[in-house]
Amino acid sequence: MTPKNSQFKIFLIGLIIVLGAVGPLLSVNFATLPVSEPCNQTEDLEIAQTAMNLYQATTNPAFMTLVSVSIRGVSAAPFWGQCINITAVQLTVGNVYLTIRLGEKLVPADSGVQTMVIAEEYTMFLTFSGDSETYLFYAFCTESADSAPGISDTFIVESTPYNSSTCVGKILIYLDAVNSTFLGTQVGQYAIWACIDGTTTIAPLAQSFGLVDQVNYLLYHSGTGLSLEAGSNIPGFNLFIVLMTLIPIISLSILLPKRNKFQDPH
Repeated sequence: MTPKNSQFKIFLIGLIIVLGAVGPLLSVNFATLPVSEPCNQTEDLEIAQTAMNLYQATTNPAFMTLVSVSIRGVSAAPFWGQCINITAVQLTVGNVYLTIRLGEKLVPADSGVQTMVIAEEYTMFLTFSGDSETYLFYAFCTESADSAPGISDTFIVESTPYNSSTCVGKILIYLDAVNSTFLGTQVGQYAIWACIDGTTTIAPLAQSFGLVDQVNYLLYHSGTGLSLEAGSNIPGFNLFIVLMTLIPIISLSILLPKRNKFQDPH
């Protein structure tokens, strides 16, 4: 063996010995290096999106830091139809889903104003700080006394809305999901009052406007089990018909004496 071959062989043996000693140490060091965790996009998405209902948004401090809500009446509006304005303003980053539930009960700050109930369901979607939305809601009055809500009247929200187990809830669900013909009408309002104030109280009002049959239709098809009985008031009484009959009679009673007064005595 030549000297060069001998030196090369010694070099290879030495390299193998060094690698055998250092290799395990390197593998330990690489194993202990921190491993980058994949981004949990689902978790980030859940954090960025917050869903709440109207009651939570106006009573829960955690949600009240995310969104500001205003609930008001409408100027010169009746107490049924599109008569409640709700405005939401986002106060933070991320997405906010604010659901106004069907049947939400709105209690006025002024006790002289009527308590209202929301007659449709709607979700506001806010995406950035300062984002806002205003929606004009169909609503009904839940009491036949007090004043209609005006633009300066504000409301707070009760925790539990009217649901399918209640008379009012059955009417609202029928109007929202089955037949919206009487949504925002006097017929719908009288049906709501029939649930709350009783059919005996509401029957005279409905009869005076000739709406008994329509109110009974809504009460029956929504499954309330209620009916405005014809005997709860003067049978066949209808204010419109009475007025149309009395006005000509009164007019003739006034005009005929005047005509006779100016007639030629011969």
